[in-house]
Amino acid sequence: MTYSEVASNLLQQDVPALQAFFAEAQEDFLDQMIEHIGVESPEVRDYINLRLLIKAQECNALTSEQQHYLIRTIIEQELLIFKLNTISSTAVFTRSLAAEWVRILLKDNVNMLENAVYTTVLVQAVSLLERERDLRSYTEQGLAYSIVNSSNLIKVLMEHSTFSEKDCPLILGAVSANFWKNTVFIDNEEEVMIDLVQKLLTYNLKEELVIEWVEQIFDKLNTIQAIEGYSELFLHARTLILNFMKSFYFVTKFNNGSKKIQAVLSQFINDWHRL
Repeated sequence: MTYSEVASNLLQQDVPALQAFFAEAQEDFLDQMIEHIGVESPEVRDYINLRLLIKAQECNALTSEQQHYLIRTIIEQELLIFKLNTISSTAVFTRSLAAEWVRILLKDNVNMLENAVYTTVLVQAVSLLERERDLRSYTEQGLAYSIVNSSNLIKVLMEHSTFSEKDCPLILGAVSANFWKNTVFIDNEEEVMIDLVQKLLTYNLKEELVIEWVEQIFDKLNTIQAIEGYSELFLHARTLILNFMKSFYFVTKFNNGSKKIQAVLSQFINDWHRL
């Protein structure tokens, strides 16, 4: 039987049968699961392979050793940053789904990761969010959604016991890197990144650092306008940044967040709306 046939059969099994299957040594099968993370077929990739992982996790069918093996192999093969500079190829599915797989495996117990492995996962996840150039969400081959999946993985990683304030600037930089990719997000990407920034604020992130981050974003936008005028990059960046900052302002206000951050956001939004 092919991998897809075996996996499809497992999806039809009840919980005891699935647990019994994974209770046996299944390293070869786990390797096949990883090999199919980013395959071109959405039926195999999304509706069989990903669903099997989700079901196995929900049923507590995977042992701790198997979870570690899957994560370690994904990281060692650098699937989160696989062909990271490619655009409009199927490689984005490998990157995006690798992030989603690791998130699913860690969401209930991120502290299962040893510190060294955690650091590597965080570095790769931040690199994916910062450097991803294939920004498609819905495609003919299925859902790509790399920005969202990398952001959601980072939010889970922030629950690790070794996460600290020193990691926050790198994440802020990865978020703002997306403002200069000559696109305007339309499929919830902004909201997910705002949620990520809000989560950073719960880690006693100094409000001065956030204010400086906001100021640097608008300084760069001003510089691009001065050099390029009303170029495509400037117009896309302005629209994306204003949409992001307006939502960030209202979320911060709703959550009774920093008054200083609210004031700075309000000033920049008003200034740029007058331009």
